[in-house]
Amino acid sequence: LLYNKLVKPCKKISVLHKIKNNIPNPILDHSSVIFYNFSQKNDNICENFFKLSLKSNIDTCYQYFLNFKNLIEWNYFIYQIIENYKNDISILHIFLNLKNYQIIELLLPISIVSFDKNKYIEFQNTTKFGMPICGRLYFIENNSDTYVHLYIKYPLPYYFEEMKISSDHFALMIQELFEKSLTKLIKIFEIKNKI
Repeated sequence: LLYNKLVKPCKKISVLHKIKNNIPNPILDHSSVIFYNFSQKNDNICENFFKLSLKSNIDTCYQYFLNFKNLIEWNYFIYQIIENYKNDISILHIFLNLKNYQIIELLLPISIVSFDKNKYIEFQNTTKFGMPICGRLYFIENNSDTYVHLYIKYPLPYYFEEMKISSDHFALMIQELFEKSLTKLIKIFEIKNKI
């Protein structure tokens, strides 16, 4: 199944609802670098940690994050989500528009590998292609709100290693991208809470 920001869902090939961003393309003066190689050095492991408070009960938050299709609603850099027929692997089609660098395009297969209802969700790339990544979402109830802690770990793309960009510098660029998207996520939950 395919989800993107361009069309509404249909039967076999499904697409997510809201159009927010157009996919970068050469016609719009965007050309991307597609990369598949990642640094093999232990020093080149990138990590990001985020903590946010969402205006919603813990069960609603947990169910929202459990469904990878919801990623496209608040992530500015995810343009398509493709699911395999068993729905156990989602492939995220990502364009990273990093300041002062060419747009980076990558495929990110992701699966939930462990979870405990309303406590945590662990995810990682369980395939042999795409970007290796792992992470965890941890949920804490706070009255009628929910604290969500997000941790992600991934290798530095070889493209940036060749450019002498450190893993810390690359992680800061990813942090900035995520913070913009997480601000949108907080607003989504505020609107849902008012309904």
